[in-house]
Amino acid sequence: MIYAILLAILLVALVLLLAWQLLRWLPAGADRLKPLPYVIALLPIAPFCAALGLVASAVAAVATRSQNEFYKSYLFLCVAYALLFVISLKSYTPYWAVRLLRIKQEKSPESSLELSLEKSREIRVMTLNCRYGRANASQIIKLAKTHKIDTILLQEVSKKLVKNLEKLGIKHDFAHVQLGNANGHENGGFNAIYTRLSNVKSFGKSIKIDAANVPIITTAACDSSAENLLITFASAHPKSPMRGCAAWSSGIMALAKIGENHNESNVKKVTIIGGDLNSTPDHPSFRALLKSGFLDASMQIGKRLKTWPTWQKWPNLALDHVLVKSIGCTAKATEQSTIRVDGSDHFALIVCVSIPL
Repeated sequence: MIYAILLAILLVALVLLLAWQLLRWLPAGADRLKPLPYVIALLPIAPFCAALGLVASAVAAVATRSQNEFYKSYLFLCVAYALLFVISLKSYTPYWAVRLLRIKQEKSPESSLELSLEKSREIRVMTLNCRYGRANASQIIKLAKTHKIDTILLQEVSKKLVKNLEKLGIKHDFAHVQLGNANGHENGGFNAIYTRLSNVKSFGKSIKIDAANVPIITTAACDSSAENLLITFASAHPKSPMRGCAAWSSGIMALAKIGENHNESNVKKVTIIGGDLNSTPDHPSFRALLKSGFLDASMQIGKRLKTWPTWQKWPNLALDHVLVKSIGCTAKATEQSTIRVDGSDHFALIVCVSIPL
């Protein structure tokens, strides 16, 4: 009797886990229906669930070897759960594939020589959700100096945090500032950009979005060997699903419009979006953004970093991203790290972007 009940439980679990996996292949925007954003966000834990089902099926198969009917059913479940486990690794395989390719290239003498001879400009970016402006201002500045950050991208900023940053002398090192224009749709605060690079132009609103406005700053590289290089930075924070799933989905996909206009053929253009995007590569809406030409830094490097929440080791999600899009050159992320900042529930994400000259 107990094996019949266990068989039924494992069969139902198998169907539910398979349906869960199929959600990642929904059309872009279809994930706007509640509770899909939450369910899809948890897909990275699916391999563990599939592995548990596989172990339970294997143990039951061994225990029912003398009962042919149950034994065959449990063997079928073993195969099914093994296949499901492989499918569920889709949350990780894009990172692993890139990592293996990088290892292969690093071992190649020809590739190593080409990289050593290639001239490039490195841009270091730090993005942080400041949690209603409660992030430690002194620590933000200290991190930026320690890690030689060129541009700081902040979300959920408050007027009080801006004042604290100014009192601590942030403009001494990051002279150019652009705050997001108020629009009445702020989700936890407004967005802000601080950069030490030369400001060419900046706007407090770059796209139409049902969330805090996305400020942008277009900078020059301040390098005689990179006179024809322009870099646009954007600090973004689409609404979380709990503030409206439809606005969440449309906000993520709207970011694709940043950096669209580029008519100067002799100018290299790099667009870097950083922020708490409240999404992962498993979400169809996020992948639609990537299809517009943006590359996720973590996927380029081949390592999935966990950025939220800071207090929980597992499950822990990669909601904060640095996205890179280049025209006239091939910019790529080469380094990344996360650091805890007091007062915030997100880790600060630091990324180094290499731009060939």
